[in-house]
Amino acid sequence: MKKKAFLSLVLAGVFGQISTPAQADWTLDPSQSVLTFSSIKANRIAEVHTFNSIRGNITDSGDASFQIEVNSLETKIPIRNERMLEMLFKEALFPTIEFSSSLDLDPFNDLAVNEEIKYQLAGGLNIVGLSENLTVSVSVRKLDENNFHVSNDGLFFLDPGRFGLIAGIEALREIAGLPSITQTVPVDFTLLFSQK
Repeated sequence: MKKKAFLSLVLAGVFGQISTPAQADWTLDPSQSVLTFSSIKANRIAEVHTFNSIRGNITDSGDASFQIEVNSLETKIPIRNERMLEMLFKEALFPTIEFSSSLDLDPFNDLAVNEEIKYQLAGGLNIVGLSENLTVSVSVRKLDENNFHVSNDGLFFLDPGRFGLIAGIEALREIAGLPSITQTVPVDFTLLFSQK
């Protein structure tokens, strides 16, 4: 009886490990990831801006956190970089933009190589010290055993009014002598995560 009981425990342990393998954290590869947002001025001129420093991590329990270094903003015009950092993002007071979420990782861990799924990513976004909950539709593709590609599923539009940014946009419009700057901001991102 003792031998049978011992054998049962061993088998349960072995099969338990096979059925529920340990999963490692996901880490964002900043060299392979891009986040951009667009603005439209004078009702017809569209411009694309980039944040060049983004970090992210997803733990094996599904806790996700992302940070954008505000001073990594690149608009291709140095004086516009300076104005946006000072007048819009208040970089001296709020050096990072942060997003946090809690994910169900089961759908991702079950993906086959080259398989893709859609996912509703819900979390909290903090810009200039104001936090708002939002949901973004994303596509997740498993590239190989260790790498996942995550991108927005269609354009994601951010409402700057939810983060108190309208006054900053108006200040930028006035100093640039523009008739208008759109107050709806399209955001586009392509992220690569490695799981090791």
